[in-house]
Amino acid sequence: MENPLVSVVMPVYNSEKFLERALDSALNQSYKDLEIIVVDDGSTDGSGKIIAKYQKKDSRIVSIRQKNSGQAAARNAGIRLARGEFLVFLDADDEYDKDFVLKLLNGFDDDDIDITVSGMLYCRVKEKTRKPVYVKNLRARLPGESIKTYLVYLLSVDGAMYAVINKMFRTELIKKSKLQFSEGLYFGEDTRFVMDYVEIMQGQIHFVREPLYIYYSGNTTSTIKKTGVDKKNWNDLYHDVKVWVGRPSIRGRFWLKMLALRWKISYHRTKKRANS
Repeated sequence: MENPLVSVVMPVYNSEKFLERALDSALNQSYKDLEIIVVDDGSTDGSGKIIAKYQKKDSRIVSIRQKNSGQAAARNAGIRLARGEFLVFLDADDEYDKDFVLKLLNGFDDDDIDITVSGMLYCRVKEKTRKPVYVKNLRARLPGESIKTYLVYLLSVDGAMYAVINKMFRTELIKKSKLQFSEGLYFGEDTRFVMDYVEIMQGQIHFVREPLYIYYSGNTTSTIKKTGVDKKNWNDLYHDVKVWVGRPSIRGRFWLKMLALRWKISYHRTKKRANS
């Protein structure tokens, strides 16, 4: 595989405090064949000036500005512009390890791979803690196990499959199937996108169990704190997973029950942190 172009889609909304860190982490990747698509979602702070400054410094940056429509709409706009063979996402208040793109791209050396997934470095801003997560090896997909049952298993035992930010996708699969983020949703839209992508792919999942995506929890731009304390959001997401699975096998029913328990615990933990 000869140096394919990788598209980095970055939605930005009032992120001036963190934006330079995120852009630097993308520009300083050890893998250089990138286009960085920055979608300014109607920022009212200094984000636009920062984007313009960086665009002058590096021709790999492509930027557009749109009326404030939410992260899902900004990501969809970035997908439409993407020219790369592969696609990754970066939130403006996070950053990449310098080898994020390279190591995820290397996972596609096997033609049977349709998505690669990394671990994360989970940084709590308020507590000033940093912890590697999603770095433990999990079992492979079992013979005869449907990809849907396998995904529910992964969602139940490990959080690596929840988000899009620690993954690399095949752009052609997304565009051919016209996959989009659900606009108007502010909770679980990542998981729903991953589910839709996994459903249409023919290949397998490759895991890079290293903390290559650096996620900051507690930044003011994050909406998770607000949406995660609404129990209805968790219930709606679980309902959507059940509908997506359809008629589960015995193993599938077991993992759906485990997922319900995991998300119940996650909801109470999120609520407790929000009140602290």
